[in-house]
Amino acid sequence: MMNAGFHPGFIIAQLINLVLIIAWLVLVLIALFSLKRRNLSASAKGIWALLIMIVPLMGAISYFIIQPTDPNQP
Repeated sequence: MMNAGFHPGFIIAQLINLVLIIAWLVLVLIALFSLKRRNLSASAKGIWALLIMIVPLMGAISYFIIQPTDPNQP
């Protein structure tokens, strides 16, 4: 007979997936709020916001690595 219950490995895998999704959402939100505080042009902010939201994980990570600044600031 087949066991209709969930196996412990399945539950652990689902919990890991949930933690990763929550971590990704938190990273995206932090990046977007950080972008909002930066002194950039509206088009640059829009491009970064799209990149952060469309490219999962790498968009937010690249934002924190590059840390864009306004080229007109000293």
